[in-house]
Amino acid sequence: MAVRNSPKIFSHVLVLISLVWTCCCGGNSFHSVPPPQNLEFIYVGNSPGISAFQIDSSGKLQELPSSPLTALQDAIPVVADPQSRFILLGTYPVLFPAVIDSSHALSFTSKAKLPEGHFLMDPLGRFFFDAPDAGGKFTTSTPIHVYSVTADLSFPEVPGSPFEAGILPAAIDPGGKFIFGFSVDAALNVNAIATIQIGATGTLTTISTVPVANKVQYTYVFASVNASGDFLYVSSFQNQNYQYDLTVYKISATRALTPTASEPNFTPKSVPGGSFKFIGFDPADRFVYSEDCNSTACYLDTLPIDQQRER
Repeated sequence: MAVRNSPKIFSHVLVLISLVWTCCCGGNSFHSVPPPQNLEFIYVGNSPGISAFQIDSSGKLQELPSSPLTALQDAIPVVADPQSRFILLGTYPVLFPAVIDSSHALSFTSKAKLPEGHFLMDPLGRFFFDAPDAGGKFTTSTPIHVYSVTADLSFPEVPGSPFEAGILPAAIDPGGKFIFGFSVDAALNVNAIATIQIGATGTLTTISTVPVANKVQYTYVFASVNASGDFLYVSSFQNQNYQYDLTVYKISATRALTPTASEPNFTPKSVPGGSFKFIGFDPADRFVYSEDCNSTACYLDTLPIDQQRER
């Protein structure tokens, strides 16, 4: 059963967790922005601004006094820099960066614009991976573009990009060495999960694939890797009987995938008749956040992870 925080209705989908550490940001740090403290925060698109919450040790959320933060109206936070330097905000069809300052407010100093699509952020903060969906559609010829994350947030595309057409970047391992992507067929159904190696310069190479048991249209499949990088969680929506299924894959040392658990009709929803997806794991692998939505509201659930079953 889900352990839920007090319900809070969000007018936009919750889409990212920003984990803020005390480590030095290295050569790509912003000299004018002091590093935040070792706390964990979550940002939520909640028109007309962006709400910010601190996460305590039990996973409960406490809204910051300065929340909601000043931001462009209708901009939605979609991905966080793991070094907590910036978040990418979405105003379809583009993404643009907003710097996180020491008080967790946002400022806009970069003029970069990235195409919105199916994207991942490198856990080491080096690269941004994006398969743009031109006109709102993904095709078997859509490749993955790779951009370098520079100190000025200009996001230049790496040499040789784009790579690996027809694979949706779905999840990335915590070490930043592999992407797990959905390989789609001509009907845009997911027919396999590909393991893609990330080279030192950002190059992408598929090294293995594992077929999926039940093909599902790509817009109804989501994937997440837990904090330790040992398991891949894949949730899929079965339109015929309106249910969400969960499959767990064991990730080997070579990043090969082996199905280890399956939970049909996995629906820990706060809102009956709505939808759910995992949006982030606790760094200690104690719990996972799930986003539950129906036509009028979205809720955030905190679900405990069964440590015995995960092993």
